[in-house]
Amino acid sequence: KLLCCYLALLQAAVSFVVLYSKYTVRDLMKDLREKDILVNDQTETRSAVPYDKMVKIDSVLLELMEDRKLFLDKDISLVTLAEKMGTNRTYLSKTIHQFHASSFSDFVNEFRIEYALKLLKQDKSRSEDLAALSWECGFISLSSFYRHCIWKSKDCFVTAACSN
Repeated sequence: KLLCCYLALLQAAVSFVVLYSKYTVRDLMKDLREKDILVNDQTETRSAVPYDKMVKIDSVLLELMEDRKLFLDKDISLVTLAEKMGTNRTYLSKTIHQFHASSFSDFVNEFRIEYALKLLKQDKSRSEDLAALSWECGFISLSSFYRHCIWKSKDCFVTAACSN
């Protein structure tokens, strides 16, 4: 229970830092891992996945998301991504939970939101058609885009992006 409370507190702190700074979630989690603030011991992770295996999975995962932009695929799922990575869905899911303190869908949607923000900053006229923007960023609908923004405390996302 203590570990769960710690992770919930850490997730809240990460959300705060990401919302009010130029840090991305990936950068912050990477810094925390490098400084050994995040748990690195397999026995403390309550996971059957060896830590070194999770590090490799995370490395490939970030490459696929950042470089190949797989988050733009509207049909992406935990199973299909795990198959592309040559691992199984359990290992991938546990890696995302451990290293990014989120579910698979929240992890993917975070990339989509960051991409939408990037596109809006490049061309503010994109805010005139948010449905097209959300579709281009990998969301299946405008409502799922809004829902993710609101659930993740980014309800001021569009206003902030357009005013910058």
